[in-house]
Amino acid sequence: MPDPAGMMAQAVASLTAAGLRQALGLPPDAQPEASGRSWIERMLAPYQQTLGALAGVMPRVLERVGQVVDSASGPQLLFRARSDADAKRNSRPWSHAEQQFHRFIEMVGKTDAPLMTTELLTRLQRIADARQFAAAKDALQTLTADERRTDLPRLLDELKHEVRADRMQGFVKVHEALQWLLQSKAKPLSAAYAMLEQLSDKLGERCLRELRRRGDLNELLSTAAADNAWLQPLSECFATFGHPLSKAVSVVRCGPPNRYELLVMDHGLDRWFEIRQGDGAAARPWSGGGEVYGAEAGRDYLAGAQRYRLPLRDQDAAQGFATWSVDHRLVQESRECFSVDSGAEMRPLDMGGGRTPVALFFVHHRDTDAGEYYELGLGCFVAPRKDPLSMGVATLGSILVSTREGKEVGETIWGYRKEYVEHWTVLYRPTHVECCVKLDHATLTLRLPRGGASSSASALPMLLYTRKPADSSGQWHRSALMRFARGESVRSAGSGVELSLEVQDDYAHLAFAHPLLGELYRLGLIDQLGRRRSQALHAAWAENVSTQLGAPTPVPSPPPEFD
Repeated sequence: MPDPAGMMAQAVASLTAAGLRQALGLPPDAQPEASGRSWIERMLAPYQQTLGALAGVMPRVLERVGQVVDSASGPQLLFRARSDADAKRNSRPWSHAEQQFHRFIEMVGKTDAPLMTTELLTRLQRIADARQFAAAKDALQTLTADERRTDLPRLLDELKHEVRADRMQGFVKVHEALQWLLQSKAKPLSAAYAMLEQLSDKLGERCLRELRRRGDLNELLSTAAADNAWLQPLSECFATFGHPLSKAVSVVRCGPPNRYELLVMDHGLDRWFEIRQGDGAAARPWSGGGEVYGAEAGRDYLAGAQRYRLPLRDQDAAQGFATWSVDHRLVQESRECFSVDSGAEMRPLDMGGGRTPVALFFVHHRDTDAGEYYELGLGCFVAPRKDPLSMGVATLGSILVSTREGKEVGETIWGYRKEYVEHWTVLYRPTHVECCVKLDHATLTLRLPRGGASSSASALPMLLYTRKPADSSGQWHRSALMRFARGESVRSAGSGVELSLEVQDDYAHLAFAHPLLGELYRLGLIDQLGRRRSQALHAAWAENVSTQLGAPTPVPSPPPEFD
């Protein structure tokens, strides 16, 4: 995966601190607070000399990035389906996942009754056919009406420890539940507890707890029919964001009366999701788009014939990049990233003076979950317009990769625009690394200085922005990357950087139409003859890099403090 992770801290050295503060909407004298920043300060320590005055601003950015990376607790936005009107407005048709989402809604949105698959109905039928079910049914309803009653066996077990410790808290917890227990009939109550244990096994402990909390358990148990027709579009949609479904699934109506929302329970894998209507949607029938929320980001993806479990691990990689300062307007004109139809309002970072840093990076992934491969691409800094501190890296043009596996993984899971190129020559020398990539009508050569003894003070959190799927709905997603490196070095003034493009005779018009080569030319990194046009600002190298890259999730609406 593209990993220009150290680029954020290193590239800004030659740009003014005032410009960065202005771009981020901070006061001119913004300084980081002393409390809670020790890990950031340690991480930035190797770059203090290079960053200069900007060291006072970067902790604000890194703190915000850390907050985004750590925001995995609670419901997370996993998928967003646009309405038909939104799709027409930005001239991009529904993606396959959006089509399946709306197909599912059309199939199930006409009824308020719970739905379940035949697999789940078979599981529950075994309980319903048991002799004690009729006697325990009413007792079960009374039992599940109060969380303390349901958890009474666990509370009684805790009570033993409270008594031994001579504390009264345990008695207070179970007092009401014990009173109810003593007034109840023992036989049906015993059967109800036994049935609750069976339901936990058949429905899943977490799913059962959520059904009890929402008061939907008895309604689901009373469902006598099953239908599998709606499962296929729902499964296809969920698989695109890393949550393939089992065959034991139920759907129940949830949410306030004026909103038509759905609770999807995957009982086979014991996890649940909320499907909420998009903004401005009416209560009934379902109108507009919708959003899917879950407890954790997707982890299981199918790319090609291989299944991957995220975060994707890169155990050992060599990584280098060179950074240039280019005209901010040229970066803004990149239709790939910043056109009106690209979804969220993303902006490239303006570091002052109308300049934006871009980095040409090379990565040798030696040991990853996707195998060994080379990667070469161009990245820039971006952030949502209303959340400028959530700064991350997006790619411009295409990313060249040396294996089909590397292409499939990046495109399928994250939506990167990748191009498989067969012919690579990578030479490691004591003082530099040279990478030559032979394309159809040209050969691109990048030479980077090598060597260094610095190490990351701690794992560095980064945000990577992509549009997923890249060739369809084009919605912005972001992924959290954690990076640790050894053998690092940073060189100012781009010493030792060489960039050239050798174009075959009479093929210049084809070469510069290439997605990556065209961006290098348009941004002024190379001229019409393929020669390096300007001096790089910085060059960086890391001999041993390890990363973990998480799942992509839709860029959410800005938090209140950034509105």
